[in-house]
Amino acid sequence: MDFIDRLQDRINLIDDLPFKCLADYLDADPGLRIYSLSGSNVVQAYMDGSKDEELNFEIGIRSDDSAQCENILWQIQSVLENLKQNEIQSTDGGFIFNSLTITNKPFLNQEDEKGLFTYMLDVQANITTEEQ
Repeated sequence: MDFIDRLQDRINLIDDLPFKCLADYLDADPGLRIYSLSGSNVVQAYMDGSKDEELNFEIGIRSDDSAQCENILWQIQSVLENLKQNEIQSTDGGFIFNSLTITNKPFLNQEDEKGLFTYMLDVQANITTEEQ
C-alpha cells in the first residue's frame, strides 16, 4: 500500500516549500518529514476482505527558523484539512482515500542545543484498503 508516499507527493505539490517532504523520520539535520505513528486501527472489516482503516501520521519539520517552521506546517495543515474524498489516488490500487482529520495542530516540540526548532503536525487518514 502506497498511502504515505501519495500523501508525501500531495505535500510536495504545495508551492514554495523550502524543503522537499520525505517519508522518513526526522534526524539531526533540518528538513521536512512524514512518518507513521502508533495507534492506527481497523474501524470496519468487510466480508470481501476490504477494511476501513484509520492511519496516524506526523509531519515534522526541523530548522533554525522557528517562524518558518510554524508557517510551513500551518500551510500544510490548510491544504490537508481541505482534501476531498478520492483526492489522493493510489498508484498500486492499495487504498481508497476517504478523509483526513487534523488531530494536533502545528506545535513546537523542542529547540535543541544547536538552535534547531522542531515543530509537529499530527493527522489521521481514513482509507479503505482492498484485500490483495
